[in-house]
Amino acid sequence: PYEASLDGDATEVAAELGICELLEGGTTCAVDFGAVHHHDRVFDAADRLGIRFISGRTHMDSGDRVPRGLLEDADRSLEEAERLGLGWHLAAGGRLRYAVAPRFA
Repeated sequence: PYEASLDGDATEVAAELGICELLEGGTTCAVDFGAVHHHDRVFDAADRLGIRFISGRTHMDSGDRVPRGLLEDADRSLEEAERLGLGWHLAAGGRLRYAVAPRFA
């Protein structure tokens, strides 16, 4: 699927478009689960565009119909969540926050 094919640049552009649509509609704060990969780029866009944003990378470690490019080891996924949380939680003066975001099933 589309999500598995996104590289860092495409992820950031997608985040920019979504955040710009929110801001254009008057939304100043959003909670959003992100993609499995390149979640720093989502926060980069949120930081640059000035929205108050709570987000977390998606975790997917199982599922018969989950595309191979989106599955990852649970321990690796949690390590990446910790890295992102340490780097982004309460960033930009508290405007950006990290949240754990397991993928819905």
